[in-house]
Amino acid sequence: MPEKSKLKDSRKLNVWYSEDEFFDYGVTKHIGASAAIVYFALCRHADRNGKAFPSVELLVQECGLSNRVVAKSTRTLKQFGLIEIKRN
Repeated sequence: MPEKSKLKDSRKLNVWYSEDEFFDYGVTKHIGASAAIVYFALCRHADRNGKAFPSVELLVQECGLSNRVVAKSTRTLKQFGLIEIKRN
């Protein structure tokens, strides 16, 4: 296993990614704008393996949405198979 100092995230700083299919297939019209905003915030926090661990409070702050809307949006994203939620 390589030393930690040699492991690097290949993404550029201050850049996040989303799949082109999100726009190509008009996903927003099915999930709504609030869920799309939460999805993009999750993409922004995702590591190179696609895992993200932002708190609900952080999502509320970054997205400018209420706790209730963030919770509903994450349920919607899960329902459409865009995210997987695992609780510890």
